[in-house]
Amino acid sequence: MARNMWLCLVLCFIFSGCSVSKEDQSPQEDHGQSPTVKVRTIGCGNAHSFVIKSDSSLWATGDNVWGQLGTGDTSSRNLLTWITNEAKAVVCSISYTLVIKNDDSLWGTGYNGYGQLGLGNYYDQNSLQRISNNVEKVACGYAHTIVLMKDGSLWGTGYNSHGQLGISNINYTNMLILLTNDVQDVACGKNSTMILM
Repeated sequence: MARNMWLCLVLCFIFSGCSVSKEDQSPQEDHGQSPTVKVRTIGCGNAHSFVIKSDSSLWATGDNVWGQLGTGDTSSRNLLTWITNEAKAVVCSISYTLVIKNDDSLWGTGYNGYGQLGLGNYYDQNSLQRISNNVEKVACGYAHTIVLMKDGSLWGTGYNSHGQLGISNINYTNMLILLTNDVQDVACGKNSTMILM
């Protein structure tokens, strides 16, 4: 666990100011973008990491046993691998990943044993699957996902044995359910959720 945290910190340091020159990219990696592409943001899970470049391309590396990289398989990667374009934000849990695209749609991939991807099933996914639209922000804990919509409504799905979804029971769910309205911000811990009204 400590090694993975150091890897994430090193990636933060390396990618916060670096750029990728065109000569270092293969034609498939270039996607017709400018000669220099900087890293805009990063996200790290337990043993997997994501990078969103300034051209909105999404790249991933690390453990992929649950499909959390979204590569269409479960083979781990030791180099950054292109996943998709039009990415705005990325949030990683221990073994799943959530991506907000530029059109405010929410996508997820990886472990789904508690329904935390909100797809209406409990099947793991190895490629990005559309979850919702009109998303402002997403947060996740160990196996629960909380989604803040553009209209201020808050939705949740997944593991709930500690009441982290804030509903009247401790059952988990595999679909997004409305939790409350008029929310300004949200954050999740491993098995907890905090909201700002």
